[in-house]
Amino acid sequence: MALGLASCGEAPQARAPRPAGYQRVARVPVGEHPVAMVALDGDGDGDLDLLVPSSIRPELTVLWNDGRGGLSAQVLALPEGTPSLVSADFDEDGRLDLALVQPGRGEVLLLRGVAGGFSLWTTLAARTPFALAAGDRDGDGHVDLAVASFADDITTLLHGDGHGGLTRMQRLPGPTGASSIVLEDVDGDRRADVAVTGTQAGELWLTSTSTSTSTSTSTSTSASTGATGGWPLGVIAAQLDSDAALELVGAANQGDALFIGELAAPGAALSMRAVPLAGQPGAVAAADLDGDGDLDLVVTAKAADRVDLLLNDGAGHLTYWRSLATGVAPTPVVIADLDGDRCPDIAFANAFSNDVMLYRCVPE
Repeated sequence: MALGLASCGEAPQARAPRPAGYQRVARVPVGEHPVAMVALDGDGDGDLDLLVPSSIRPELTVLWNDGRGGLSAQVLALPEGTPSLVSADFDEDGRLDLALVQPGRGEVLLLRGVAGGFSLWTTLAARTPFALAAGDRDGDGHVDLAVASFADDITTLLHGDGHGGLTRMQRLPGPTGASSIVLEDVDGDRRADVAVTGTQAGELWLTSTSTSTSTSTSTSTSASTGATGGWPLGVIAAQLDSDAALELVGAANQGDALFIGELAAPGAALSMRAVPLAGQPGAVAAADLDGDGDLDLVVTAKAADRVDLLLNDGAGHLTYWRSLATGVAPTPVVIADLDGDRCPDIAFANAFSNDVMLYRCVPE
């Protein structure tokens, strides 16, 4: 199955100028109920394009970027709708590949980035897969894949061999009703950890793997859980303060808050705090919005039809800056330089009005 895309990797992001404001420049229809989105260079022209699957219909909308933030849509067929996808170079050929969950089929669909497009690579059996993340879990320098199950309380880790092969490496216990996952080095020990949100109990599960100080081959695993508030979604890992550990930030959709989890040290318990945010937040993205070198946050508020921009003081303290108007029920959000001016633009998909909106950064 050829999908007619080519992926050449994401463009490097330079330190951003401070935006004076944001101007809406595009609103493009996409498939029904979009809840996931990634940005990558799909045609090799040096500009980031947006890939937006429908979670209900078997289609993927590719929004081609003309380099000035103008978006034109192409709809590609998939076996079924998908609520989650991730891009990574699994075969290390310099092109990004795609992994997409197919919950009804009990599969993860893998598409390889090839010259002139994506081609069907393989499918992997996975019971009720719902959320995906990519990273180097086993420390061998190759990309691995983590698959969180919505029904089985299990996260499956697949070992990547650097040539495109993915084989089951490990199964970890996880929360009930998994909704999002990250595979990142959260505790700063250079080994990727697994963090999964669970909707049934409103919790975050973090499984850390640490390497012994006496030998590089001896490892230990520790698990920690923290309360997130109701129906957690969209967890990301981001360095909000000056220590070596990353914070785990996500949206408590039914708790009207952001949750932030942090480890004081490898193997320690998760420390959780909440940042009140009305409007049923649905997703979070991090980038330096004000040019001070610290990561700030952009959060979609599904029930309020707005996107909130929160500035970080470098110590992890967040303050409200401004909001952007949206369509109905904004959910996934991406921050990327889509027009080449080095200032971060903001794109988000509206889950109920079935469109993507792009706000262009206007630099000072």
